[in-house]
Amino acid sequence: MAKTVIIVGESGTGKSSSLRSLNSKETYIIKVIDKELPFREDKNYSTALKNLAVTSKSEDIVAILKGISKSRPDIKNIIIDDIGFVMTKEFFDRSNESGFVKFTDIAKHMQEIIQTCENLEGDLTIALMFHVENVVSDGIIVEKGLKTIGKLLDQAYDPRATVSTVFYTDVKVEKETTVYEFITNRVVVKGVTIPAKSPIDMFEKRIPNDLQFVFNRIREYYS
Repeated sequence: MAKTVIIVGESGTGKSSSLRSLNSKETYIIKVIDKELPFREDKNYSTALKNLAVTSKSEDIVAILKGISKSRPDIKNIIIDDIGFVMTKEFFDRSNESGFVKFTDIAKHMQEIIQTCENLEGDLTIALMFHVENVVSDGIIVEKGLKTIGKLLDQAYDPRATVSTVFYTDVKVEKETTVYEFITNRVVVKGVTIPAKSPIDMFEKRIPNDLQFVFNRIREYYS
């Protein structure tokens, strides 16, 4: 059974760069936004090499996931980069529709992707990359949320509630060196709650933004 981790963070804080350590021959990347990956190994991923797809359509993503599980035993890791924009693009495509139905559909389509990930057969590890959004109360940032398309959807659906592992990116400077990390458990930093979570004793509270390390640890934990 596949294992899924959600990674949340601002642009430039190490989400996509965490892919750099993965073996491209065992990894399939689905880009919701067609942008270059921020490392030299970007050239090892392409449609010609059959380890890359670019689509924002939920039904296409579900079909790709099922196809990998069924006929690609060479693939061990799946990344869906900028997955939150699946919701954003559908919202704008349906901007002329009134009422709450479109929000229900958008939530349903996102959950179909996540549920498909969870139900895939084989020893697959999957990372879903979301952008962060600040939760504000009385003009003060109180929590780091997950960016969707607004409060109407947030009240009905939170993708983080559907998986057991959620990381948040963190960047700090130490002696002129920039350190990129994942926060793996709930903490409060300068009054702001970061609602990360992971199974007991799976990870230290902070780890390098290295997806190969993450996936290896997940496999070890459940084996």
